[in-house]
Amino acid sequence: MSEHAAFAPRVSVIIPTHDRRDTLRQTLQALAKQEFPFERMEVVVVCDACSDGTDQMVREFQAPFSLRLVRQRAAGAGASRNAGVAASTGELLLFLDDDVEPTPGLVAAHVRAHGAGRDRVVVGPYPPVAPGRLSLYRIQMREWWERQFHTMRQPGHRFTYRDVVSGNLSLSRELFTRVEGFDPAITGAGGEDWELGVRLLAAGAELTFAPDALAAHHEHSDLARSFARTRQEGRSDVRIGMRHPALRPSLPLGAVHANERADALLRFFAFDVPLLGGMIATLLRHALTLLERARLRQLWRALSGALRRYWYWRGVAERIRSARALRAFVAEGAAARVEEPLLELDLRHGVEEAERALDAQRPAGARLRCGAVEIGVIPALPAAERLRGAHLRPALAAMAPATLIALAADRVLPPVQIADASSPRPAAAVAGDVLRPAKVISVEITQPMRSVQDLTHYRALRVLVRRHGMPVGWVELPGERAMVSATELLQAIVRSYGWYLVPALLDRALPAPARAGAAGGGERGDAVHASAVRHEAGGARITPTDSAVVPRITVAVCTRDRAAMLRRCLQALSTLDYPSYELLVVDNASRDPETREVALQFGARYVREHRPGLDWARARAVREARTPIIAFTDDDTVADAGWLRAIARAFADPSVAAVTGLIAPLEMETHAQWLFETIYGGMTQRLTPWRVQRQTVTRWQMLWASAYGVGANMSFRREVFDAVGTFDPALDVGTPSGGAGDIELLHRIVASGRVLRYEPSAVVWHHHRATMDALRRQLFDNGRSFPIYLMTCARNRTLPVHTIASFALREWMGRWLLRRMVRPRGMPRRMVWAELWGTMLSPVLYVRTRAHARRIAQLPDEEPVVAREPDAAASLAAR
Repeated sequence: MSEHAAFAPRVSVIIPTHDRRDTLRQTLQALAKQEFPFERMEVVVVCDACSDGTDQMVREFQAPFSLRLVRQRAAGAGASRNAGVAASTGELLLFLDDDVEPTPGLVAAHVRAHGAGRDRVVVGPYPPVAPGRLSLYRIQMREWWERQFHTMRQPGHRFTYRDVVSGNLSLSRELFTRVEGFDPAITGAGGEDWELGVRLLAAGAELTFAPDALAAHHEHSDLARSFARTRQEGRSDVRIGMRHPALRPSLPLGAVHANERADALLRFFAFDVPLLGGMIATLLRHALTLLERARLRQLWRALSGALRRYWYWRGVAERIRSARALRAFVAEGAAARVEEPLLELDLRHGVEEAERALDAQRPAGARLRCGAVEIGVIPALPAAERLRGAHLRPALAAMAPATLIALAADRVLPPVQIADASSPRPAAAVAGDVLRPAKVISVEITQPMRSVQDLTHYRALRVLVRRHGMPVGWVELPGERAMVSATELLQAIVRSYGWYLVPALLDRALPAPARAGAAGGGERGDAVHASAVRHEAGGARITPTDSAVVPRITVAVCTRDRAAMLRRCLQALSTLDYPSYELLVVDNASRDPETREVALQFGARYVREHRPGLDWARARAVREARTPIIAFTDDDTVADAGWLRAIARAFADPSVAAVTGLIAPLEMETHAQWLFETIYGGMTQRLTPWRVQRQTVTRWQMLWASAYGVGANMSFRREVFDAVGTFDPALDVGTPSGGAGDIELLHRIVASGRVLRYEPSAVVWHHHRATMDALRRQLFDNGRSFPIYLMTCARNRTLPVHTIASFALREWMGRWLLRRMVRPRGMPRRMVWAELWGTMLSPVLYVRTRAHARRIAQLPDEEPVVAREPDAAASLAAR
């Protein structure tokens, strides 16, 4: 031991005690076995109003070190420790509780942990050792202490004032004197420790954990005593808040504004009816014994937690008399808090550089980003040590998903201009302006981000996020401002869907052979697959040299007297990114000759179907098409440039008989359009591919054929019509049914055992009904057409009649209509009534539908009128 004498500081061990003679003797006996020079060590025992002979035991104890006894009247643990320090002479102060039994190397471990640091505070572990039966309370207590010490043991742990526990704590006398020791006014439940921790951290003290400074805590508490300690903790927290106002919102009592009903009820009993609350709490404490005997552990934990929270509020209520006064107490603390600016750290420059910046500047908090993408924030915690470089890596590990996403976004996405800042919101809207629900755009995240202008008159910006054409999801940002910057848009996308980029980053990190095996399956090398891989990798256009493997497609548009909409539709269809397709316009008995003129203007083949009814027009398109695949869309849509390309990829699987795709809103300029898309559910909103097959879906899923897709975006192999029949002319627009011809055919295809694929990258943009009257009419049509579709399924015997009837009553009437009538969730009830009214009329309309179909079928089948101009032929050849 003599070799340590020249280097070891003189250590004063301070032990406050109150009527714990036997456990104190254990502590002194363990100190007598320390592996530390006893000539450099003294022990000061402070008897705080002891009456069990503790002072006589101390005087008679044969110690190899200097042992002093200080006696005082009842003053509490904080005052006792201050008295012990005053009576001591050592440069290093080591505080131990009287029920803590140190291991032989504890004192030496504290000295080593201090090293040459003068402002270091060392905490050692002292897990509880509880004699007797292992109750649920003791298990919970041990778990709490072990979790506390395990957290402090982690490298880079950021210490707060709540880590200062004086049961096994050391610091220099100079530091203790500088912060003026323990506050004797704060007594019980460790409050004096935490309040000292606040001042130590404010003084720049460096907290550290010494795992080898180990001791055993002989815990003799029980459930009743623990509730009494929790009550003292409530009183102590009020005292801490009075001395440190800025800390109030961070204390447990700062949760007074929480909206949890259970906690509000506990506060009511604690503040307003404490006598009744105490009686109930006592009864429930006895109920915990019954729960433990019944082995209802989860219920025991829930009830004991509620009782602990109640007694905490009782302690608070003894210092602050009402919940209203408590709210004012917390609000005053929030007003007193001074927020420090966060240090901006960009990890593009490396983690080591960021660590050096933290060590140099020691900020209260930091904002982490990688380029333009924010990772997260290390918050400025109250009464916590200021950030050091050692804190960064644990923080990044805790933010691992966000860190990986930010890294992926920085490496995978094109850069954006950070300086492109968002314009502030206008102070007030211009008088007379009407705010529209949302502006709708599509963003391809593999292309450079651009700011979105002119949002002053929109409540929101709604963005369809896509990667290589594949929809990833929707992002919504607030509107009513001049611009959303490219940076803000990127941040919103990464926050919501950054995980989508991580596989691409990991793929780049893999060796080349692994990437090749993952992409191509090792052996597969057919031309269709190669074309698809090129598209997924870089969005390359399919060129005419791929024509041997790219099928020709007929794009059929059925229309009636909507020349303006048809013009917009054909404008988009004439510029599709696909090498081999033809446009076919089927005029369903339009009265206006402009329909023919618009079709010929865009090089489409024009056919007139004189029999009214959308399914008559669709059936004519099937007969007129000259290609193996027929793609249908409506005249009120705008097809995406890669629409046919996505359809061709889906049909590359020879088992696929039909393909449907995403139908996104072209605009959301009116309340009716917003209601239809966001509340009613729109047309098709699924963003993941789906292979629909009779063997893999339930019978009720087969009847919800509208989930597969609708007529505005559906494609078929030509031979499927020979196998299952064409469109039912009794259904859809232009007949008493009002719709459902599309979903009836999709249902029939799946019911026949064939495969339907929903491909979300096959996108068309649909112009939703703009007025509330038009929306109400549309919902009425949906209400009448869907039951008629079900009756048609029963007529065709695609499923047993009892299955269809059960579905109609339970799913359609119950879950869909009546549930929405009870809880419309934002949809006006008159709209639900319109749909319900259509359903009630559907039996009568079904009879009319069949009669109407028979009458139309008797009309003469006139030869189709086909027209093609020379320039149309040239346009088709060019495509």
